[in-house]
Amino acid sequence: MYSKKTMYFHYAGGVLIPVLCTVLNLVLEPITGRAPFLMIYLFGVFLVASRWGHGASIVASIFSALLFDFCFTTPVFSLWIANIEDLLGLIIMITVGTITSNLLNQAKNANSAKARAEDEALRNSLLSAISHDLRTPLTRIIGVATTLIESHNHISQEDVQEFSHVIFDESQRMSELMNKVLDMAKLSTGQIVIHREWNTLEEIIGSALKRLEKELSTHPINTHLSEKSPLIWVDSVLFEQVIVNLIENATKYTPPCSPIDIEADFFTHYLNIIISDYG
Repeated sequence: MYSKKTMYFHYAGGVLIPVLCTVLNLVLEPITGRAPFLMIYLFGVFLVASRWGHGASIVASIFSALLFDFCFTTPVFSLWIANIEDLLGLIIMITVGTITSNLLNQAKNANSAKARAEDEALRNSLLSAISHDLRTPLTRIIGVATTLIESHNHISQEDVQEFSHVIFDESQRMSELMNKVLDMAKLSTGQIVIHREWNTLEEIIGSALKRLEKELSTHPINTHLSEKSPLIWVDSVLFEQVIVNLIENATKYTPPCSPIDIEADFFTHYLNIIISDYG
């Protein structure tokens, strides 16, 4: 839903574009005559509809018709129409402009509905995957805690320490999963602010690997980066999190001791990163 200020801006555009089309027609009239006038006005209506929506395009259609009538039909500088051809031209302009804006509006609504459905499906699948991942550490924590409670008189100090480490590790895992859920919620509501800076890819990947030292203890890492890697304009925190998520996913679904390959190729306008596993 647009704010009032945004709506006023859209309607102002619906008025300004026909004015610009009129100025263009006045410039072209000595050269081309009035033949292209209707097409220029219709193009303006199409531009307004594609940029500022249905309401502004209706305003543009009506205002284009009024300007065409006032500036180019006989009698000039009057809203009276004496020529039947001019009247038919105005009717065609308004009709085609309205139909065009309606079609564009319907296309936008269809695309928006499709995008919302895809976002909802992606969100549901992500939540389903995360909820599944949450059950595993929670089940282990409950199991270990139950053992400590029921067998506290018959358990050695070494076992207590080992169980405590299990609870700590699984709690950390749950904390990371919950942070991912919160980040996903922020992304869906547009609350995450991207802070781009010039960074080196080597530093970002190195930091990601350091965060995953424990998970990668049984997986050799093979990195293949360009010798002369240029700086990249990214949010290093978010970009690193993407790398961490991909590598962490590879460690979960590959057998122990299987390698993980990280390749990066720089092109003129983009960077291609491939993270491969052998699961």
